[in-house]
Amino acid sequence: MGSMKYTIYSADSFRMLITVERSSGGVLPLAGATIEAVAASGKRRAAASIDMIDAEVGRFGLIFGKGALAVGMWQLQLSRSLK
Repeated sequence: MGSMKYTIYSADSFRMLITVERSSGGVLPLAGATIEAVAASGKRRAAASIDMIDAEVGRFGLIFGKGALAVGMWQLQLSRSLK
């Protein structure tokens, strides 16, 4: 499905809400999708938990724990088996 990159500056816990949209317009349904937050730099061991808000309209949240992040680039990877 590709990837998205975000630069995050925070030492506190926070939640980032994301809606995935198609480049051609409209949202991308995420039912059956696997989403993983990967630290591209900074604290590579830090992890984000995924909160699927509404898969049908391509909406999910990432929850980062307090102190889990150094300033760095995070990459969100979405993959989905096509049937």
